[in-house]
Amino acid sequence: MTNPTPHDIAPGSPLITLENVTLRLRDRPFLPKTRWQIRSGENWAVLGPNGAGKTALTGVLVGRTPYSEGRVIRHEGSADIHRIGYLSLELQENWLAAAERAETARSFSNGADEPIRSTDLLHADTGPRHPPPHDLLSLLELEPLMNKELRSLSTGEIRRVLLAGAVMRSERLLVLDEPFEGVDSGAREHFRHIMTGLIRMGRQIVLVTHRFQLLPEAISHVLCLKDGRLVARGPLEKVLSEQPLSRLYEKPGRRSTGAAGRPTGRPSPMPPRDASGPENRRHRANGSPTLEMNDVTVRHGNRCILKNLNWTVRAGEHWGVLGPNGAGKTTLLNLISGDHLQAYANDIFLFGHRRGSGESIWDIKSRIGLVSSEFQFRFNRPFRVRDVVHSGFFDSVGLYRSVTRHQANAAMRWLAFFGMAEKAASVFNRLSYGEKRLVLLARAMVKNPNLLILDEPCQGLDPANRRVIIDLVDTIGMETPTQILYVTHHEYELPSCLTHILALDGSGDSTIIRPRFKSERHAARP
Repeated sequence: MTNPTPHDIAPGSPLITLENVTLRLRDRPFLPKTRWQIRSGENWAVLGPNGAGKTALTGVLVGRTPYSEGRVIRHEGSADIHRIGYLSLELQENWLAAAERAETARSFSNGADEPIRSTDLLHADTGPRHPPPHDLLSLLELEPLMNKELRSLSTGEIRRVLLAGAVMRSERLLVLDEPFEGVDSGAREHFRHIMTGLIRMGRQIVLVTHRFQLLPEAISHVLCLKDGRLVARGPLEKVLSEQPLSRLYEKPGRRSTGAAGRPTGRPSPMPPRDASGPENRRHRANGSPTLEMNDVTVRHGNRCILKNLNWTVRAGEHWGVLGPNGAGKTTLLNLISGDHLQAYANDIFLFGHRRGSGESIWDIKSRIGLVSSEFQFRFNRPFRVRDVVHSGFFDSVGLYRSVTRHQANAAMRWLAFFGMAEKAASVFNRLSYGEKRLVLLARAMVKNPNLLILDEPCQGLDPANRRVIIDLVDTIGMETPTQILYVTHHEYELPSCLTHILALDGSGDSTIIRPRFKSERHAARP
């Protein structure tokens, strides 16, 4: 017997019921006795701050999260558990990591191995490789992306391909976990349009997000979580009439800020600087810039990512890098870190030394602190929080050397500064998304880097956690010698400490701006 199509089930019929389900996360009961039913024709948004349990709860629907009590009922005629489409940031990062491994293998095989292409994402776990239906190709604008190398696609393009694969794997229901994260404002609006189109095609959506301002009009119901509890559920209009959604994101004990957005209180004083830290090395003794790029050009095939870029970062400057998806922001960071092969074919100076003049990759990494979502996903083993921070001394993923007492004390001071000292013995991958970001900031700062690179540091964070991160970055920029390079799609996320902006337009061209920030820059935004 074939599975019914989306139009074979009567409107209002139950599809999936969670009956008194209790999850167990971080060695404790989580979301106890949760009841939730999804009916035919309903489109749900699951809302709440970081750590509320959104991903865990929706993971029960797709079989990714175990539960210790209760039962999940899949009603007659509803989709099988393996036929629910699923899209998440973690899934995208896993594919990107696989693409990097494949590229490394290709370099050792002189190109004999095949790279990962968009079609691999599209047809993963779908059986025979049938092309996407024409209406899906059109809605997601997939035709130009077919069979392209994954590494050549932007974040938004990869997400559209993954979404197409999720639709092709599903019978009716799609679970979309934070699809608006990591993409520019244009791509966010495009995804809202896509979701509306999918609903018109007969799909039902469960949308996980903390950006309630971006809900598609077709969302009919909401489920609200906070602190591991279900606090509201039901039709959208009814829930909105009972409580403002903004109250979901209020953070107890949130630090206050002054008129200029500067933090007036913080968890712990700024740790003292280590006299042996890299900011005291003599790379500026002759007045040389921290970073200098001269007529830098980077191409991928026929596409020009960066064109004749001339950019100088001088001592004491803090820079923001703005641009839409595919504008070259990640390429630019990889040129700085030495993780891009074309770094050595261009005229690039870092800390007074020309790239490729004999410095090792470890010399470079020792002077740079890095925080990014991609880097966060690398710590996917059960590392203790303190060990994650300790690994910053050695630029490793994982801790394979012993730290000195002095280093251990420094790590605890930075954890205290970021309000995470009480979590030092916790397992890193059991923390909330926002807590992980704070730990990685401590890891980046523990070695007193010359340059702190923040690649979309607010990606995946709720409004309260975004404000905390921006305030802490401002404090680092104002009170330490570390220079900041802050990369984002969104101008409203830029901290006030920045002195200059490099704006990339997506065509390879760039513009340098000296910003004049106002206090409203820090107002909470979507």
